[in-house]
Amino acid sequence: MEFQPPPENVPVRSVLERLGFVVDAASWADALPGLKYDFGNFELTAGEYSNLSRKRTFNFSGVMSDRRTLRQVDFSMPIIVESAVQAIAWIVFGVGVRFTPATPTAWFEEGKSALEESLHSGPG
Repeated sequence: MEFQPPPENVPVRSVLERLGFVVDAASWADALPGLKYDFGNFELTAGEYSNLSRKRTFNFSGVMSDRRTLRQVDFSMPIIVESAVQAIAWIVFGVGVRFTPATPTAWFEEGKSALEESLHSGPG
């Protein structure tokens, strides 16, 4: 069996910036600036905080609404992940795979595919 080196670690902030998240001047994150992404029908905010275990995490939040429903989105991930694809799939999972952005968002669709593939392939 050939040795496989561990995957590169990727800072979540750099992934978010490459995806098009912009500075959120109204954020109250521990590590400024906070970031946000506008899907056209939903705005997702992201900020770096210390959780209850005093570990640094990126927290994501927002409120989705339409004519009949209201849904709160609130999830977190470590500030360093294994890959950009992992960060994107994590965002898709947190926002919800049934969500459809009003503005075409290629990375969100790619994240849906990556998430589905990882769920069907199992661990390892």
